[in-house]
Amino acid sequence: MPSTDGTLSAGDTELLRKDFAASPAYRVAQNAVTRVAVDDVAINREIINGTDHSLSTFLDDWKVTNQQRSGRCWLFAGLNLLRVGAMRKMGLKEFEFSQNYAMFWDKIERANYFLDGDHRDRRP
Repeated sequence: MPSTDGTLSAGDTELLRKDFAASPAYRVAQNAVTRVAVDDVAINREIINGTDHSLSTFLDDWKVTNQQRSGRCWLFAGLNLLRVGAMRKMGLKEFEFSQNYAMFWDKIERANYFLDGDHRDRRP
């Protein structure tokens, strides 16, 4: 196949092309990975089927905060991390931080960053 210096000649690549074309399995694999992600095609079902899906840790049954389709998942995730500690510290069963309040200050800080920086249009 490759030469001693690691390069492929035109003849080598032609041989590889013919070998590929002769194998139905190679063509099926090529068709599969050009239609979906390689990770989806290369998944090992034995590992998935052998995975224990039983639960060993149960979480409290707190009400879920729902961002719906607002695009603020980063904000909800962060506030939910803080929420657990706040609920425990205050001994509350239900508690929710104001996402609107946090989002308001996020917008203010972004505007401040923009106005403080050199982000202006430099056209004459």
